[in-house]
This record gives sequence, structure tokens and C-alpha cells, in this order.
Amino acid sequence: MPHRLALDSIRAAEVLPDPADGPVRRSGRLRSDQANGHRNVPGRDQWQLLEGRHVAERSIQDYIIDHRELDWDELLEPWRWMLPDSYTIWLMNRFGDLFLILEDGVVVMLDSGMGKVEQVAGSQNEFCDLCEEPENLSDYFAIPLVDGMADSRTMLETGQCYTFRHPPVTGGEYELENVAVTEIANHFAGYGKIHKQVRDVPDGRQVELDWKP
Repeated sequence: MPHRLALDSIRAAEVLPDPADGPVRRSGRLRSDQANGHRNVPGRDQWQLLEGRHVAERSIQDYIIDHRELDWDELLEPWRWMLPDSYTIWLMNRFGDLFLILEDGVVVMLDSGMGKVEQVAGSQNEFCDLCEEPENLSDYFAIPLVDGMADSRTMLETGQCYTFRHPPVTGGEYELENVAVTEIANHFAGYGKIHKQVRDVPDGRQVELDWKP
């Protein structure tokens, strides 16, 4: 069965959350950093744009994590060097990859396994259009791997995500045998450290990683 998302109610969310509508957690420490004006505003209700959407026989909720109560100031501290100056966290897939919305509405993806930030769409609506393509949907939400873990009854508990035992950035394969369950905090701390460690290493040179899921 092809993976599809119905897009009827998703279109309504071109506008980002308005802080006046309710409490939005901000980082006083990051906000006071006048050097880059960095702010981290988690997307308070944006993940609900996909609520009720269906991917094959499962709901889209089976492929994302509700990130609203996570402490992103702490989780993303090791990643600040590669992140945009200002963004809203929109979606988090079950492998800890983040979809961020920039101030101009552009959607970028933080690929936590490869340690890179790349633009995936010019807007949230365009992202939804891209998700009509099964290949894009599968890539963005790691559908085959999440389905495989669910079929093996390896489920996530609150505060957990899937991760790779052997990081993709160092040649780890996107295979079920390489997938493990870990705490979200451990995933972001461990992979953030890995990407800092390997960013200046020439291709082909071996690196000893201090990483355990």
C-alpha cells in the first residue's frame, strides 16, 4: 500500500504559533546571546497539523514524537554550532531528526544521524506536497525502520527515541540490525558530540567514538 498523507487540514497552518495565544518556552540564556540573536521557540501545537493523517495502516502519530515538553535549550546545546540563528521546532521524527521552520517560513531538516541541516521545502504547505511522494515521506519519517521496530515489538516509551548503534555519519547502515532504543537526551548528547568530533576529520581517517545507545 503506498504511503500517503491526506492534506486537507494541514494547509491551515502556514502561520507560525503566536506567543500571545499561550505560553511558549524561550531560553533566557540563548535569548541574551546578542552575538547571533539565537532563539529556540518549540512549535507549541505545530505537530498537531498532522494529527489524524494516515500513513498506510498507521497514523502519522506512530512516526513522530511529541516534543512539546522537552528541554530544547539543553538538548540542542551541543548542536548550536550547526543550527540556524532563529527557528521554530515543528516536527520530530522517531529517530530524533527535527524539522525546523525559519523566520521566512522555509522548512529545514536537522538530520541527527548525518549531522547536517538542509532545506527540504520553501514552506509548510510545500513540505506537505512533498509528502505526497511515498519516497519523500519514507525518508522524512523513516517509515520502513519504524515499521520494522514496531513489527518486532520494540516500542518507545516516553522520553525515548530510536537511534543507530553505528552512526550513519561514520558509515552506519540504515538497517534494523543497526537500530536501538535510547533516551532522547542520550541521543542528542551523544550524536552532538560525535558530529563535533568528526567535523574536521579528513575523509578516510579512523575515529574512535565514545558512544553507547
